[in-house]
Amino acid sequence: MQNLGRALRGQHVSQLQTLLSAGSRSSSRLASGSCCSTSYSSSAASLQASQQYDYRHLSKLWLWPAAVAATMGCIDTAKADEVATIHPEEKSWQLLPLSTRQRTFFKYEKRIRDLSGPDKIFEYFATETKEDGSRFMRPENLLSSLVAVYPPEGSSVERAGYLPGERAPTSDKSPKMDSKFFQMFDVDGDGLISYSEYLLLITFLSIPVEDVRMIFEMFDSNNDGTMDITEFEEITENLRRQGKQTVPTRTGFKETAEDSNRGLFKHFFGEDGKKRMQLAHFDEFLRGLHDEIVRLEFTHYDFKNQGYMSGKDFARSVICSVHTNQIEEYLAKVDAMPPQLATAKVSYDDFKEFASLRKELHKLQVALEFYQKTTGKFALDDLKRAVQRVMKRDMSDAPLHIVFSLFDANRDGNLASGELVAVLRRRENNAFINMFGFDRDTRDCPAGFFPCLRHCWLKE
Repeated sequence: MQNLGRALRGQHVSQLQTLLSAGSRSSSRLASGSCCSTSYSSSAASLQASQQYDYRHLSKLWLWPAAVAATMGCIDTAKADEVATIHPEEKSWQLLPLSTRQRTFFKYEKRIRDLSGPDKIFEYFATETKEDGSRFMRPENLLSSLVAVYPPEGSSVERAGYLPGERAPTSDKSPKMDSKFFQMFDVDGDGLISYSEYLLLITFLSIPVEDVRMIFEMFDSNNDGTMDITEFEEITENLRRQGKQTVPTRTGFKETAEDSNRGLFKHFFGEDGKKRMQLAHFDEFLRGLHDEIVRLEFTHYDFKNQGYMSGKDFARSVICSVHTNQIEEYLAKVDAMPPQLATAKVSYDDFKEFASLRKELHKLQVALEFYQKTTGKFALDDLKRAVQRVMKRDMSDAPLHIVFSLFDANRDGNLASGELVAVLRRRENNAFINMFGFDRDTRDCPAGFFPCLRHCWLKE
């Protein structure tokens, strides 16, 4: 790192190219997993602490992502020459083309979501800092912390968050999203989400909507269809104890009594906390929360407010929640899509309809697997018919054509139905995975929570 810093200070491009190439070649010797995050954070801290180097210079040259990409092994050795190339056609000197920077940061941020505790995730994706140093999320930050969203096609957005000591994403590149849904329980009107509210929201999102009534009834001691604040806290605390929220915090983010009494609890239980919450009220809130995440994701990709997202963006939204060690394979499939599908237009109604299809995944799986095992094939028309039977209505052609193209692995006109179901299930269980660290689909697991946890962790 001393040599790297020396090269950066002197702007010796040739020396830096050599260092980057060496870092790329040595990437195979670096540990994977949380080591990637640790390396990134410690390197940023060491550069920031250096008195001989002006860290702000990176905002002009953007050398830091290149250094990180090479030293962490985020870029293949075969791309070393591309990494070390200066692109004079861009407004400022760039060691990495925009598409490579976007891909590198996307994969790095995906590792943060998949492998880190909630405090680390919040620290990275919370972009608003108040005068007292406290960090908060905006609605778009919440989306980025929950869903692996790729930078939209045609945008200059490179990343969704940053660590202490790094340059924050500029506001003109990261448009802010308004959310009427979150404004309903925004007490002070700042539109921000605190750490405690973030923990509560990811707890809510980990609960399948169809399971809410059963959970509610089990804790409804009075059998009156309502719940007081004590019963409600008991549910959320129990869920947290079983999830990743029990991991010791490393960032200093902690809940406080004052923070816990902010908007969400006041929305449910009143200013004094004595109001009883109706099941219908909570059920409506939970469904609205899931719908709002879908709307925010579409808005992320429709950053020009055109009323549609590109077919390539839709394809990325379908596959971006796959396991980290599979993401490059699926991104390559997106890049290989036919041009007519990559440039297709997917409206919000189409996007929302496909999100609704994920809620019926079990029915879809039965239709796909039984038909394919019986006939030995599954063509595009068969997929359309299966979706129509499951949803009881027709779905637009564009999303289904794109999905079929992604999962026609052998290009033989047959859908890889098992692969499709696995990807959609992981996307639908995304909040649960973030909460507990493993997939909710445990039908083949041994009995008991901890044996099941071990089984699913090893399977991943």
